Amino acid sequence: MRKTLDGVRAMPLWRRFVPPPIFFSIIGVLILALVIVVANIRRKHPTIPVVDKVAEARVAREKQLRQQGNQLLRQGRVPDAFAKFDQLAKIAPKSPYVADILSKLSQLRQREESSKQVVALAKSRFDEGMVFFNNKQFPEAVKAFEDAFHLDPNSDDAANYLKLAQQEADEEARQKAAARLLQNNNTQTAPPPVTTTTRARVQRVQPPTGPAQMTMYINSPVADGYIQVKVGADIIGHENLWVETGRFLLKRKVPREVSVSKEITPKTADVDIWVVIPSLRVEEHHTLPKVNFAPGSAHRLTVVFNPQNKTFNYQMN
Repeated sequence: MRKTLDGVRAMPLWRRFVPPPIFFSIIGVLILALVIVVANIRRKHPTIPVVDKVAEARVAREKQLRQQGNQLLRQGRVPDAFAKFDQLAKIAPKSPYVADILSKLSQLRQREESSKQVVALAKSRFDEGMVFFNNKQFPEAVKAFEDAFHLDPNSDDAANYLKLAQQEADEEARQKAAARLLQNNNTQTAPPPVTTTTRARVQRVQPPTGPAQMTMYINSPVADGYIQVKVGADIIGHENLWVETGRFLLKRKVPREVSVSKEITPKTADVDIWVVIPSLRVEEHHTLPKVNFAPGSAHRLTVVFNPQNKTFNYQMN
């Protein structure tokens, strides 16, 4: 082996001069190979994603607006909730959830605006009724309170003052009728005295006196519309066939049983009944002609409605 190594060292190729370009080329090739190997090694390592702070802030803002909007809805503050979801729609314009909520809130806002206008008009008519009531103009007060109650059936003040005004108007009519009757009796000549030959006392049967009573009754199978009953010029009642339950998005109408009684001046008059049910396109007007309301008598009107064939049955006793 020593001879071999000595022989190799003795070869003239070991003492040959390597030109600088070849030498540096070899060095460059080695460095390039090293760079390629290092690059391949680094490429196999997973890249760490860069955190998008703008997207994170947008998602956090969407969550905050959604929570605030839902909380305002639970509190019943529809306009404020609409403003929050409107801001959310600008951040997430393609969200179907936000679009659906905005559509429902828009309908609620329209209904609230319409309700506010109706309530304002009802309050105006109620104030007019109070002026008439304080001035003892009871027929005009009845008309004003009736309009206010039609516009806002949930107004307890309108319903209470309507009943008071009707009672005062009826009392005023009774007093006028009694005054006319007394005047007629005074103008008549007094009958001659009756001479009795016996000591037996004859008891006279006194006819019934006092006002007549009228009751209207209907057990509504529908959840909208109203009924109105009049005896001559006297309104027995104007009542909705429904009552509203729940609040906000859970608000709905359910049928109600209507039973209203009222005292009226004794007379013979027509009984007019109106039943209006918009959902079934029913507008019924029926008249019971010439019903005798004797003093002290009590009458009951029962209205039965069949929604399947849209027919009415009227029973008066």
